[in-house]
Amino acid sequence: MDIEELKLQISSVQAERERLELLLSQYMGDAVIAKEDRCVQSRKERLWKLANDLFNAFSLPDPKTHELFINTQELTREGFSNIFECYEKGIARLGAILRQDVYKTEARVTKGRRKRNVRVHKLAILPSQMSQRQNNRTENNESQQQDHENNNCIRRQRRITTNNEKEVLESILNYDAFPEDIAIETLHKLHDFSSEWDMQRIRTYWKNNRHNKRRKID
Repeated sequence: MDIEELKLQISSVQAERERLELLLSQYMGDAVIAKEDRCVQSRKERLWKLANDLFNAFSLPDPKTHELFINTQELTREGFSNIFECYEKGIARLGAILRQDVYKTEARVTKGRRKRNVRVHKLAILPSQMSQRQNNRTENNESQQQDHENNNCIRRQRRITTNNEKEVLESILNYDAFPEDIAIETLHKLHDFSSEWDMQRIRTYWKNNRHNKRRKID
């Protein structure tokens, strides 16, 4: 084994170790690299716990319901696509680096070498992000409710009974009990003037105006 090959192997092992340490630190929530036996044992236990959690999650009919994936933000079509494609994109990027830096068959391009094809979220800030999204949803719901109330208010203001409609409605004001059959006929006639009329509105008009007509007659 020559010196260059030995250097390459050492570099490969170091890179693999760095990736493993990154995985452990991300899962454990700390970036401290410790080598004591107790710490190594603790990380082994946590790594096995992660493996068991993943196994249990993907054994469920819907893995997204497992607590491991609660509050995750990338369980979307775009997020899945990024995860499934990141390996192939990484292989292509490494191939480009090999041709540019080792074989020297292509011009060296350093832009985009450290680009991540997946979005990384820190566990520590996920609760605050969830709280912010909930606040935004609450504000949006309140805004939509206010818009709905405003639209209803505008709609109520525009519902002005015209003289022609009042003439058609006269036929139901002579009854002490609401006349369903006549009201249906009246509804068909009212639709000639406006499509906003329905049985509920006719009933409301009858309740509000039948006493007025009786007083006029008296």
